[in-house]
Amino acid sequence: MTDPKIYPTHPTPADILATIAELEAGHPYIDPLINPIYWHCFLYDPEGRLVSDGCAESAAAAMAMAWIIGWAPDAFCDLGCDGVDDFSDVPLIVPPGWRFELTPPALHAPRPEMPDLQSSWNPSTGEDSHGSS
Repeated sequence: MTDPKIYPTHPTPADILATIAELEAGHPYIDPLINPIYWHCFLYDPEGRLVSDGCAESAAAAMAMAWIIGWAPDAFCDLGCDGVDDFSDVPLIVPPGWRFELTPPALHAPRPEMPDLQSSWNPSTGEDSHGSS
């Protein structure tokens, strides 16, 4: 069944600028392991390749986050590392052909607890503590 809600197809320049301002103000990317209620967006380039993804509290911000991360992943990482926040490579207009796939918060499955892979996997044998490889 198709969801009757209409979601935007791409972020507007205002969405992108607002999300950059939020990042520069110190409001971080939503970590889905910490905050289970969020919008999620996958970004695909015109050739259909997955470029990036983004999570945020609104559909517009999730699309803007995916767009920003796709164009300036180093600036995004540097923001939290050493205060660099150069988002000048991020276009404010989304050209035709880029695809944003949104998932609303209610459709996210609960994430299972991740096992501690380092303590259970033996790199010399390739087996985990349960004897499987």
